[in-house]
Amino acid sequence: MKLRLSVLWCDRSGRFWPLKALVLAAVLAPGIWLAARWSLFGLGARPLNTAIHFVGLWGLRLLLISLAVTPARGIFGLVKLVQLRRMLGLAAAAYIGAHFVLYCLDQQFQAVHIAQEILRRHYLTIGFITLTGLAALAATSTDAMLRRLRRNWKRLHRLVYPLAVLGLVHAFMQAKLDVSQPAILAGLFSWEMLYRALPKRLQASPWALFLLVPLAALATAIEEAGWYGLAKHVPWQRVLEANVMVRTLGLRPAGWVGVATLAIALLATLRHFSRRFRPPAPSASAPVVVGG
Repeated sequence: MKLRLSVLWCDRSGRFWPLKALVLAAVLAPGIWLAARWSLFGLGARPLNTAIHFVGLWGLRLLLISLAVTPARGIFGLVKLVQLRRMLGLAAAAYIGAHFVLYCLDQQFQAVHIAQEILRRHYLTIGFITLTGLAALAATSTDAMLRRLRRNWKRLHRLVYPLAVLGLVHAFMQAKLDVSQPAILAGLFSWEMLYRALPKRLQASPWALFLLVPLAALATAIEEAGWYGLAKHVPWQRVLEANVMVRTLGLRPAGWVGVATLAIALLATLRHFSRRFRPPAPSASAPVVVGG
């Protein structure tokens, strides 16, 4: 079967879609930027380690962006956005695959040693399970596999949610001291799951979205505090207190998640009122008066 590269920037009807071309450029940009910086300026004392973390973090970001397609479609009525989900999911799997390949390169592709490390270190075990699961989802993301698996296709691809959780746990464990980035991603994932838990009739309601803002921020604060308390044995109360001390400590992950989700709720409100006060379209049967 001949591969047509035009599918990367065309919609399902075969027409050029500027948004899809823009998204394609956006998902390629982090990899291009990393390669350019590595070749021109270097990546510090441990370039491979820097590259490993960079592509892994972008893989997780893209995975959560792919999960954000459904809320964006429901909130803003952008039905066509669903056509971007496959590209974003495949890009996420590719970056996470590159994350693993770079790790293998760092270990000089010593297969036995790598396998022992994956079995010995919990965060590597979790990461490898996530990679394997995403590879299975990527391999079955074609139209042909969708037709072949039928109802089982949806059941299989619902695994993306537990895989995202495992990916976030892996990111927390890799982050060592500063878990700001994983905490923000975990908070945004919590918002995505809270949105999906809403009744269908409320998923486009600005008031329901405003309700999700403090819930997502609170979930972020609890996740960050829980991680520090369980994994680092830091008093979790101090972490929760830090999330409200904005003036002295700046925005914590809960604050950033609150800002992001508040922006979504405000945009949904603007859309709601703009549609409400939009003048009605003229009826097709109504007479058209020309001139005065």
